[in-house]
Amino acid sequence: MPAMGRGERLIHADADFNYSPVMSEDGQWLAYTAEDSVAARVVLMRPDGSERRVVTESGRLYVDQWLPDGSALIVTSWDPDAQRTDAMLLSLEDGSVERLFTGIDRPTTGPALRIR
Repeated sequence: MPAMGRGERLIHADADFNYSPVMSEDGQWLAYTAEDSVAARVVLMRPDGSERRVVTESGRLYVDQWLPDGSALIVTSWDPDAQRTDAMLLSLEDGSVERLFTGIDRPTTGPALRIR
């Protein structure tokens, strides 16, 4: 919707619980978490609602932020069996995930960055 708060437009609706939308630095993509009773998936789509694609099909991955170059997302992974949260780097090129660090025994939100 415009910054003035009028003229909002629905760009996507389904049965999932959709949240944590984050716009890419270049404004070309919107990443968000789509959760149902089976999984929390990472989804990408254009800001107009077109070209929607599910990046992760299973697991519990929650969108936090984009890398500045748009090549990957920082996501949080909740492991209910281990009762822990991990910060992960999700590659948008091949869908691979790399653990950045293992968190503590509670879900959390917010970005994490690896320093090389």
